[in-house]
Amino acid sequence: MVGSRLMRFIIQVFLELVLIGGCSFIEHHQFPLWAMELDPSSVWSSLPMRLLKTTAAVGITSFDQCVFGCNARKPTTLIHLRLPKLRHTILRAGLMGRCPHLQSSHEALAGRDEAGTFRTARGKIYPPGLNQAIAGAVADFVQRTFESSSHQQLPAEFIDLVAKDFVDDNIVQPDYYG
Repeated sequence: MVGSRLMRFIIQVFLELVLIGGCSFIEHHQFPLWAMELDPSSVWSSLPMRLLKTTAAVGITSFDQCVFGCNARKPTTLIHLRLPKLRHTILRAGLMGRCPHLQSSHEALAGRDEAGTFRTARGKIYPPGLNQAIAGAVADFVQRTFESSSHQQLPAEFIDLVAKDFVDDNIVQPDYYG
């Protein structure tokens, strides 16, 4: 129930950004094509996602996160709104976004490691190259959208909301089983 509510919220925010001219993306595991005849349940086959895909400003890009530095292959799909530079960057990596590595060069994100931590926890964090690609695409969108507007300082009442506490790149958010 929580997952379904979260997904509806994410899709609602994405749709609002479609309507007001913003940019956005939603990331999830790639649809398991190898199991298509089994008709698997997937975010990508849901009616709301299929409808979002019909929007002219929306693109869909599938790729392997290893092309951006992930230790695992991690097949991923993004639905992106007004972020053509993101698609361009992804398709320039690896073999048009696909893994160019030998099979044995990837770490498995299954099971637990020696410390008993789920190996999937490391997969929750985007590799640095993917973060850079997303940031570059959003920056490109902002610059193209607001290139003629004058730059203003942030109003004083918002200064306390500026993020100043960043965690180290090696910190993996622990799984919550509450």
